[in-house]
Formats: sequence, C-alpha cells, structure tokens
Amino acid sequence: IVGILGLNREWKMALFGAGSLGHALYFYQGFRDDGFYFAHVFDADKGRIGEKWHDIEIRPFEEAEADLNLNPVDIGVVATPDEAAQGVTDILVEHGVRGILNFAPRQLSVPENVRLRNVNLAVALESLSFMLSR
Repeated sequence: IVGILGLNREWKMALFGAGSLGHALYFYQGFRDDGFYFAHVFDADKGRIGEKWHDIEIRPFEEAEADLNLNPVDIGVVATPDEAAQGVTDILVEHGVRGILNFAPRQLSVPENVRLRNVNLAVALESLSFMLSR
C-alpha cells in the first residue's frame, strides 16, 4: 500500500505563503512522517523575509524562480491570498512541478499534465455543518 500511495520515497515541496496557514502546514509533523519535506518557503511580506523555520529561511517571492532552478521540488503548496495564487502556480508549472496543493480561495488553471488538489477549508466546515444540522 505504501508503494501504491507513493509514500515509499521522499517528496520535496515548496510552500508559497508564510502566514498563519503556511506556518501551520510547515510545522505539521505528519507531513515529515509520511516523507513530505519543505525545501523552500516563499512570502511577499518583507517582515517575514529572512525568518528561519527550522533550517529553512523564508525567501521573497521574487527569488522563487532562481531558487527552484537550483533546488527543484516535486510538489508546490499554495497558501497565498487569491490574487497571488495563479502567478505562483504559473511559476511552479514553469519549473516542472507536477503536483500542486492549493489552499488559496480560488480556482487555478494548470496544464493537463499537472495534478491539482484544491483544499477549501470553508467548504469543508460548511459540509460538516450541513451534516450536523440534519
């Protein structure tokens, strides 16, 4: 089962968005336990640039392309505001990332060869609320 799920290897990821959600995702131990590791964290907030999370320094969005060229990743995690999400996704696709986990509150456009999973926490809570109200 581990092989079928692709959990028999390590997956390198890039996180775009170092706000509250990005912080929670980065520090979630379950990812590391399953072989998912962040190689990069990018943010637009100048106050966060240079901050260290474990051994990763938060880098400015403007450095993402160069960093991804030097240290490619398998998966991109988008935890940005909606207006930045498509631009981030485009950068990931241009750099060969074939899996994107989207937490931004918008639909993203990707080529057919890129696997996109949208996570909308508000919809998940609304669904749970509906089930509890029945």
